[in-house]
Amino acid sequence: MKKTMHMTMNRFLRLALPLWLLAASQIHLLALDPKLELDEYTVEHYSTENGLPQSSVLAMTQTRDGYLWLGTYEGLARFDGLKFTVFDKSNTPEMESNGIKALAEDREGRLWVGTTSGLLLYNQGHFQRFDKRQGLRSHFILCLFLDSSGTLWVGTTGGLHRWDDNHFQKFTTAQGLSSNYITSLADDGSGGIWVGTGKGLNHFQNGKIEIFDAGRGLPHSDIRALHLDRQGTLWIGTSGGGLINFRAGRFERLKETLSSADIRAIYQDRHGIMWIGTNQEPLNRLKDGRISVMGQRLAGLMSARVILEDNEGSLWVGTRDGLIQLKDDKFILYGARNGLPVDPVRAVFEDRQGNIWVGTVGGGLVRFQNGEWKTYNQNQGLFSDHVWSIAQAQDNALWVGTYGGGLFRLPAGKKPEVFTRIKGVASDIIRALLADSSGRIWVGTNGGGLDCIEKGRITNFNTSHGLPNNYIYALGEDKKGRIWVGAYNGGLAVLEQGRFRKLVAKDIADQPVWVIHTDRDGDLWVGTDHAGLLWIHDEQVVRFSSRDGLYSDQAFQILEDRRDRLWMNCNKGIYHVAKKDLIAYAAGKLSRIPCVSFGKSEGIKVTESSGPAQPAGCIDRQGRIWFPTIRGLTMFDPDRLRINQVEPPLVIEKVVINDRDLTTSGTVTAPPGKGNIEIDYTAISFLQVDKMQFAYRLEGFDQDWIQAANRRSAFYTNLPPGSYTFRVIAGNGDGIWNRNGAALTFNLRPYFHQTAWFRWLFILSGILLVAALFFLALHRAKVRERKLENLVNERTVQLQHLARYDGLTDLANHRTFYEIFQKEWAVAVREKKLLSLIAVDIDFFKPYNDSLGHQEGDECLRKVAQVIRAHIKRPADLAARTGGDEFFLLLPGTGNDGALAMAESIRTAIAHLAIPHPASPIAAVVTVSLGMATTMPTPEAEANLFISRADHALYQSKRQGRNRSGGD
Repeated sequence: MKKTMHMTMNRFLRLALPLWLLAASQIHLLALDPKLELDEYTVEHYSTENGLPQSSVLAMTQTRDGYLWLGTYEGLARFDGLKFTVFDKSNTPEMESNGIKALAEDREGRLWVGTTSGLLLYNQGHFQRFDKRQGLRSHFILCLFLDSSGTLWVGTTGGLHRWDDNHFQKFTTAQGLSSNYITSLADDGSGGIWVGTGKGLNHFQNGKIEIFDAGRGLPHSDIRALHLDRQGTLWIGTSGGGLINFRAGRFERLKETLSSADIRAIYQDRHGIMWIGTNQEPLNRLKDGRISVMGQRLAGLMSARVILEDNEGSLWVGTRDGLIQLKDDKFILYGARNGLPVDPVRAVFEDRQGNIWVGTVGGGLVRFQNGEWKTYNQNQGLFSDHVWSIAQAQDNALWVGTYGGGLFRLPAGKKPEVFTRIKGVASDIIRALLADSSGRIWVGTNGGGLDCIEKGRITNFNTSHGLPNNYIYALGEDKKGRIWVGAYNGGLAVLEQGRFRKLVAKDIADQPVWVIHTDRDGDLWVGTDHAGLLWIHDEQVVRFSSRDGLYSDQAFQILEDRRDRLWMNCNKGIYHVAKKDLIAYAAGKLSRIPCVSFGKSEGIKVTESSGPAQPAGCIDRQGRIWFPTIRGLTMFDPDRLRINQVEPPLVIEKVVINDRDLTTSGTVTAPPGKGNIEIDYTAISFLQVDKMQFAYRLEGFDQDWIQAANRRSAFYTNLPPGSYTFRVIAGNGDGIWNRNGAALTFNLRPYFHQTAWFRWLFILSGILLVAALFFLALHRAKVRERKLENLVNERTVQLQHLARYDGLTDLANHRTFYEIFQKEWAVAVREKKLLSLIAVDIDFFKPYNDSLGHQEGDECLRKVAQVIRAHIKRPADLAARTGGDEFFLLLPGTGNDGALAMAESIRTAIAHLAIPHPASPIAAVVTVSLGMATTMPTPEAEANLFISRADHALYQSKRQGRNRSGGD
């Protein structure tokens, strides 16, 4: 059995690893790629909207279990890549202040937390407070540091403290410090420490303090940050004095100009790159003697306070405007933030000189050359900013087609660079350009047919020459030199002997054709709007579609790489397929086409293409792949495939057995109950979090591993008493699995009547019943004792039930409703399911209460609740009383029509109760008004707005006269 389970698990893990990762050159992630410019890193921004307790991130550390810990003015936050867990005064009695200024992990894996009102130690889920009783004389903590021996140093506004033999020893100006205001601490590499203060630099070693100030060559004495790099140089950040180096006994200001002289954070990453945070533009990078600044334009943030590199190579920057993450994604997005004049891009083309030309929507034409971007617009004679097509002629002149501005030509090598507008073309809307092997320029227009420019003469082709229609969106040349055209809603045609012959092929005669590609073998590949991919070989047409395995039936561009793979883009992302697999499928040798796709979960920030253009993508001479999108230009380098090799650490965060929260450490023993188990777990990773995969197994119950996809909780009901071990494993976004995972062993104690002991006692009691009255009496006493124990347990369960359900109506209460609503919302987002919500309000309930009394009012609420409960048929549906005469019905998986039908049924049933209502101005009996909302939540949607929609619909029903139901 164990061998079979092991083989099953291995198969599961192998399938979870994307095949394309194995076929590419892999770069293991350790740090940000230093070859990239700052604007080429992907920037993620986290704020209070994502769960941070407050926007100013003052301190940060990553503990060995993988969690990222953040200190803010409103509490301590623990981040696993998906959610923030907040610790503050409201849930942590040991915390007397929410201001967290410093964090440090010691050698035992314990987290030290410096607050503005004392020092805390977090260990295995529990906090411990340190104060004057342990010798900590100042409670305003500014910095924490663990030296090379593991000793904890605490910098406060009242001096320096060292933790030694379970007691703090204090050092102040009385012991020789230059100031009691300790701002920063760093190792000196030889057993001592550096101490930064508001009045100079101090060196502490072997109980002796040496002060460095202006008299010792320190250019500026107000120190805010210290960092000792791997070369032994001490970096000193000052407030107003810039960045200072101390090496070989000499101080020297940094010669390069930073974005600000007010330095707040210094960090050296694994590649040796120095990162400097300032009080204005948040981040500076010092590499090879050059400063790059990531400021307001790139990150949208200000004022860096702390910098950290995590285990996966991301760089985190805590600022007063939130938390930013810099990471290497597989895809780099170029837009208005980093070089382009605008975000929308339509066409991209590489010329023979290796320049990348980018046609934008509203920003003109852009050239990318040697890392520099140059824009061409009206100043260079290009009188339209909407560039749809680009081509290069045999004389290296660049031809540019615009949307509404006509056709333009840029001569090669001529200075100044000025475009010439070509007169005489059939339309000013140019959809496609082709420079053929004979030196001719072919111009596909929007309604004017096809123009051919040869030696300055323009010849027009239109429907009278055999074109399917005059809207030409794609052009291509085959190995025979024939010109192929793709028409909008007109299929394909080829030019033969001065006339176009329409290609007769099933299902594509009236389809839009976006791209025509001639491969190295001379075959044609044609991309359409929704008719799939066409392969034309020896005049035979083969059609491939999503039903055959393609990621999409749409292709705006077809690119052939060095490995004979065809890359295509569509409105869902990018995908590629091997030509040999397409040909094998067409020959019946494959049952399905293997296709690799890239969407948002693979790192593409924007998947939607800008639509048909020529060319709508290119592969440059370095093998990099470029595709346009509606919000920028996406670049992907297959030879620079960065794989996250870090196995995600796993943590079991919470276990609930029979509605009781229990510890997650050690072996858990639960008292007798129904055997209902809920286990929350997580895997810590900060890259491609949406692609993480989990699998779990309850040993002693599950026969095999449960594939949980991205779900981070497991549920079991009615488990029999016994001993169980829950195991969970996880794979990161690149398919690297942590097979050791995390485990939790728990025992479910049986009721006494479920034990073997009870059965033997019963048999023995039967044998001795006649002769052993004494033992019988003793047995009865024990039974009474056990019944009392069961009664206590049942009473405990009842009290827990009262905490989650309304005592009057026995419906779920306000707290329970919102807990379950949040879980169902998350499930609906993940599984893309509908979610409906009905809000119910009793019409004129206050006059009813006032006229008949609260006793009658309570009876009315119970009757209305019974009707609502009777309409709940499915286990996932939930009815709740959220206050007064207000009720909610949560209906997962129910659409608009179903919710409206249920609302109307409830309204009618309550009216049929015929509860007299002498104070109602609209009816003689009690009636209700209902409001309904339905949605399919997205990750960007806000759950509270959905509840507001149901409330709004309820108020709309009231305004329309009450005793009615309606939707938003």
